[in-house]
Amino acid sequence: MNQSRLAELLGFSAMAVSRWERGLNEPPATAYIGLGKLAGSPQCWFFWNRVGLSRTEVEKALSADSHPPSE
Repeated sequence: MNQSRLAELLGFSAMAVSRWERGLNEPPATAYIGLGKLAGSPQCWFFWNRVGLSRTEVEKALSADSHPPSE
């Protein structure tokens, strides 16, 4: 995949991706989340951990969403 295609999938410019690759800028959290989605499981956790999302916390949140509190 080239920089232009990756940038398109993530919603950033190719120049931004180039800067990330060269270490001039750090990708923002939204980029890491997008990279995790593109990578799929189990590699997604590498990217999601970069923004502070732990597997345990995400699984707990998803579990809570599927079982809303009863009234």
